[in-house]
Amino acid sequence: MRATKAVYGVVAVATAVAGAREHRPSLVPTKGALMPLLASAVTTGRDRGLLRTALAAAWAGDLALLPPRAPEDDAAARRRLRRGAAAFAVQQAAYLTLLARRGHRPRPAVAAAVGAWLGTLAVLDVRAGGGRPDPVVTGYGLLLGTMAATALGSNDGELRTGGGMFLASDSAILLRELLLSDHRTRALAEAFVLLTYADAQWHLVQGLARD
Repeated sequence: MRATKAVYGVVAVATAVAGAREHRPSLVPTKGALMPLLASAVTTGRDRGLLRTALAAAWAGDLALLPPRAPEDDAAARRRLRRGAAAFAVQQAAYLTLLARRGHRPRPAVAAAVGAWLGTLAVLDVRAGGGRPDPVVTGYGLLLGTMAATALGSNDGELRTGGGMFLASDSAILLRELLLSDHRTRALAEAFVLLTYADAQWHLVQGLARD
């Protein structure tokens, strides 16, 4: 596990650098390697099959959300976003199942805080876009919020860190699109998104791989 952690850390940093530079040839192999690396470390445990399913879904989401090879119109970008959100929704559902099997439940105060934060982001997104919420993306957001609230309310430090980092990563994606226009700050935001995402997945897997 220690060797896997070191390799995973190096690949995560390389992914963040490639993402910040918007260098697709480097981003494809590095980001595409993250979830298989995690899955390779899940060798024991009664729920390893479901955990690997969650990581496979995340891998599919990672590939769906890679930058396109050529410029795309808004409709194509929306379809790509929906594919990624659908894949990650499968992962969040699997994580929620694993959390429930271990007796974790969202605490009311934590759930209220997470719900209020995600609700605020949703309102800002709808106002900025001038349209109705996308049902696929909204469904993913609800699953993410439930997973994050459940993990943050846990007594397990790995799960709390993972839930918090996942929430931070996805929040940063939306805030970047709404608030940032300068190329340099957007690049830094992308590095933050990718690093917190990789960190979230690592900690959640460590917590959920335990029997």
